[in-house]
Amino acid sequence: MSIVEVAKLAGLSHATVSRVINDRPGVSNGAAERVRSAMKKLGYTPPAKRRGPVPKSRPSARTGNIALLMLGTDLAPMHAPVAAVAVDAAGSAVSELGFNLTLARVGGDGRLPPIVTRGDIDGLILHGYPPAESVALRLREFPTVWMMSRRTDGGDWGDRVGPDNEAVGRIAAEHLLGEGHAHVAYMRLEQTHRGFAEREIAFLDTMRGAGADCDLLDVAARDEREQGAKLDRQALDHAIKDLAQQPSRATAMFVPRGRWTTLVYEALRQHGLEPGRDIAVIACDNDPILAGLTPAPATIDIQPDLIGMEAVSQLMRRLEEPASRSVSRMTVRVQPRLTADAASVT
Repeated sequence: MSIVEVAKLAGLSHATVSRVINDRPGVSNGAAERVRSAMKKLGYTPPAKRRGPVPKSRPSARTGNIALLMLGTDLAPMHAPVAAVAVDAAGSAVSELGFNLTLARVGGDGRLPPIVTRGDIDGLILHGYPPAESVALRLREFPTVWMMSRRTDGGDWGDRVGPDNEAVGRIAAEHLLGEGHAHVAYMRLEQTHRGFAEREIAFLDTMRGAGADCDLLDVAARDEREQGAKLDRQALDHAIKDLAQQPSRATAMFVPRGRWTTLVYEALRQHGLEPGRDIAVIACDNDPILAGLTPAPATIDIQPDLIGMEAVSQLMRRLEEPASRSVSRMTVRVQPRLTADAASVT
């Protein structure tokens, strides 16, 4: 049992659940009651917080505190279940190492939690968008690891830990090629996210390198900072309609983000294409929502739990080796894996 299940049942973000658990202000009475009710129903007991000296095994730690900040992102499980798993894994890893964890969301006003503004932390784990320069100047004072954050090319400090997005695209392409597909479609769901661009390039390069035909279906919404608006449903409908009407159409499709695969299934069926029978689908992220699809698509697990744990490990390396802080930032890529086989097109 973890904070992931509590947040999901309560219908709230991890940051809100964390504030309730740690008796911090900024939570309405109603939200606090929902958290406590969810904890009671699940039988969840928060791990004991260390209240004492810096862990003896970490002599370089000054305060014994780590802050995990979401910069302009919402990690409520219903919106971002994969990122939520990474955050929960990172939180568990921090606690197991004997550190206290502060989990907070930083909004457009750039307000940082007091423990950060006081400098009462040893390091940071960040998720989200590069902050305003005034905020970045404050955060740069601490050893930093960005976790699953390739939304832009900005954020010019700190290490990065995330999925190997090039491997994601290559594995998806190799799977479809192995199934005998020579004409495929790629569903572009993100307009500016650099990680998804890497998936796209690797997928298209691998398919075209093998002589396959590739259709690029661009259905990305233009304002990607607006929660839940990263897919233009009208554009999706038009794209699938055009695909269905092609005399020689794609026999397989790669949807590089799991949570949108349900909408793709709906659009395919609305235009007379049955997933798994008329067109094979391979998804990504191993999002829990995929479990409800019939037939189940092949999916690539980016292993967010390992990403969360590796983010903490990388931060510990920086804390234990102060001299390494002068070294250029490092990028750690966690390898994805193919976890299921889609139904074959007959």
